[in-house]
Amino acid sequence: MREDFLYNGFITLCNAYSRKIHSQITPLIINILEGESKHEKAVEQDHRKCLHTNAPEGLMKLFFEAF
Repeated sequence: MREDFLYNGFITLCNAYSRKIHSQITPLIINILEGESKHEKAVEQDHRKCLHTNAPEGLMKLFFEAF
């Protein structure tokens, strides 16, 4: 019975943390993606026609900081 209370408390804390992080990260992610779409120089194309951008680096930095 006590383990059930601990498990339920853990799930409640995880859900609360998830909602908090989601509300904080979503605007930052939108800013990164909008920045990519607005600046032509943010996306570069190499000789093989592959596109390169810093957006994944910015997104991963956000996730690492949050978790």
